[in-house]
Amino acid sequence: MSEHSSATSDDGVNGIQEHDNPSRPRILGQVEFSHAERIELIESSHAFPGIFPIVVIAASDAEFLMTLETTVAAEQGEAPFRIRRRLSREGHYASYRVEIHVESAEMALARQAVLAALPGIRALL
Repeated sequence: MSEHSSATSDDGVNGIQEHDNPSRPRILGQVEFSHAERIELIESSHAFPGIFPIVVIAASDAEFLMTLETTVAAEQGEAPFRIRRRLSREGHYASYRVEIHVESAEMALARQAVLAALPGIRALL
């Protein structure tokens, strides 16, 4: 089950920096951490099982939203999720807040990796 809401954002992509490999979106806040450190950090700030938020910065078109919804639904199976969209000031990009129910930090990172592989993603937070 997903929920969508659109609102104009004051700033959808400000502060996002380009990086050397444009085919792989930058996962902000995780670039310098090992896998074990990321797991530890996630476990220290989230309760599992529970809701894990992922923010995706990407194109604002309906095609991307459909791809995102389909991908999250396939990964989540019967587990609940919600997607909220906020458009950038000019509407070229959107911030998608994806809230997924996961059983563990490992599962959260796995879901994040699947979303990072989607075409058209500018950044993951």
